[in-house]
Amino acid sequence: MYIVRFMRRDNKPVEEYPYRTLEEAEKHFSLFLNDDSALYKNISIYDDVRNLTAKILRFKDGRPDGVFSLHDCVRLNSQYARSEELHDLYAITNLNELTDRAVITCLTSKMVLAPSETVGLEMIHTVGTTLEDINSVAGASV
Repeated sequence: MYIVRFMRRDNKPVEEYPYRTLEEAEKHFSLFLNDDSALYKNISIYDDVRNLTAKILRFKDGRPDGVFSLHDCVRLNSQYARSEELHDLYAITNLNELTDRAVITCLTSKMVLAPSETVGLEMIHTVGTTLEDINSVAGASV
């Protein structure tokens, strides 16, 4: 089961809408991609079977400010990265809609165990969502 969760800015209770399939949940989720009501902190899709957040629509100043999904390829925003980190690619390995944070793992690290870190969603931007996107971005940055 998938649950579309609406985290409100006014601290009212979280609104939850259950769906049997991811496609149904994503259809409901997509209705809010251009929402400017200023009601929400974020909207997420929660996978109740795997017990994880699959996708978050983040809002900033009451307007949509990016969609983040598990396994998206991301980069650090320039104001949060040292110059040597600007071209590193990361994969989102965990999302938390309660804290607006993600765990990202470096894809371009030359270490045996790739480093991971927890970052605020405001610190990253998506550069690819499919394997083809990631390969083209990685090829362009090497």
